Amino acid sequence: MVDTIAKAFAVSLVQAQPAPAPRSPPPPVASTAEQVAHALMPQPISTKTLRPRGWKQSDHISSMDWRYSPLFNYLDSGEFLSSNNGKYHLVMESSGDLTLYHSWTWIPSNQLWCSNSAGRGDGAPYTLEISLDRSAASAVHITSKSGAIVWDMGVRKEPTANCLSVSDEGKIVVSDFFRCEIFHTIEPAPKPRRDTFAETAFPSICDAMATTIAMQDAILACATSGDAVAVALTKAMPTLLRQITTAETAAKTIMQDLDELMSMAFATRPEIATMLYESRYDPSSLSATAKALEQQYDAVLKSLFDVTWFRERAERMVKSAEEQHELRLQRYREAHGIERFVADTTWDISTDEIDHARHELEMRKNDEMEKRKPLNALDAQLVALYMRKYGADGRKEMATLRLAGLELELDALRGEYQRYLPVQQCVFSKCLQFGNPTRVLKREPWPSGFVTMTPLICALKDIVNALLAAELLGETERARLQIQMSEIESKGEQIKQRKIESCKALEEFFY
Repeated sequence: MVDTIAKAFAVSLVQAQPAPAPRSPPPPVASTAEQVAHALMPQPISTKTLRPRGWKQSDHISSMDWRYSPLFNYLDSGEFLSSNNGKYHLVMESSGDLTLYHSWTWIPSNQLWCSNSAGRGDGAPYTLEISLDRSAASAVHITSKSGAIVWDMGVRKEPTANCLSVSDEGKIVVSDFFRCEIFHTIEPAPKPRRDTFAETAFPSICDAMATTIAMQDAILACATSGDAVAVALTKAMPTLLRQITTAETAAKTIMQDLDELMSMAFATRPEIATMLYESRYDPSSLSATAKALEQQYDAVLKSLFDVTWFRERAERMVKSAEEQHELRLQRYREAHGIERFVADTTWDISTDEIDHARHELEMRKNDEMEKRKPLNALDAQLVALYMRKYGADGRKEMATLRLAGLELELDALRGEYQRYLPVQQCVFSKCLQFGNPTRVLKREPWPSGFVTMTPLICALKDIVNALLAAELLGETERARLQIQMSEIESKGEQIKQRKIESCKALEEFFY
């Protein structure tokens, strides 16, 4: 009799079970103010592959949301940061070195700083990263192909240490995003400075002018004796020749350095051209492929909505069945007392409803999992497609920017080379003239035949005019040359007025 009553009571409870809950409404939409506040709040990104990105010109990377750094928190091999003034470039080399250059020509002689991490770990590709884990021991490091850290900048992670930038002074700075608090700074080596004409060749030319003036003074002290003039020339000319030769050698060395820099810049251009070529793609074909994939994605996603709704309903059914089962147990305890409930192992309250609901939930989960597989595959294809597009666009932008910077540097080098060329050629030709025999004198036309220094004075004047035309000197140096040249011309006229007679000892000096 008791069993019959218990079973009837259980049936009544099952029949009294409420109907399945209706489909839950969508979550409430945040207000406009909340949306704006959320959009403006920096959000840490979880991984460097969270969203496709190409390369964009920037002076920093940041561990904050992409809105604050187009490059996110990393630099891949071949990518670089440039200072805002465009003078300094921090390059993540494919070799594994992180290198700071002061030029668009990325050669060892233009390096200011290097991490010396080439070839470490299990090889390329190497990546410079700012850690996203606030509890990480390392804030900035380079990882190899497997993700292992192969170089550490030595900066401990700070909650706000989220920005690595290249300053206009060529410093590598780790700071908070607003760059108010600086945590670490790498001071680069002094920028390599090329020798200038004013520092190398110009002093030798000034010395040659001074030697000429001293020689003229010695000649003026010789009255009209040709033999005495020959002695003065013999003493002074080797020194004068050495000084002119030194100036020519210095000018030639500067030109060779310029030529080497231009050669290095020209050698870089094929690499950039290859990058431009590899960045090509057919936008119409890519857009058509992306559109087709997106349509498939939308169709699968739409069918997934229904499966998801059934899975959510099954979860609610399981929860409802568990609550009803607990309610039956509670009523049994209240009807028979807790002591009998604990001692009695023969009470019959079915769990079939819970088992059925859980089985239904597992089926719905499996259905959803199967539906998500093609969705995940389509998502991966879309990401790969957009990564290809963004990557190609990034490489194109990198190559275009580098090529433009390289062309500007080449134009400057060409202009400097063209200014040096006539000066070097002029000084070189005068070195030949002052060589053996040393042709620095000239006889006046017959019948006088007196000695003049016209060849030497004209040669020095040609050098001075070439220097002034090339604009290689400052105002002070230009004025100094002009004063010396005027003095040489004045003393040359005085020597001509002395009417020095020619002699056998002077024969080797005549032009």
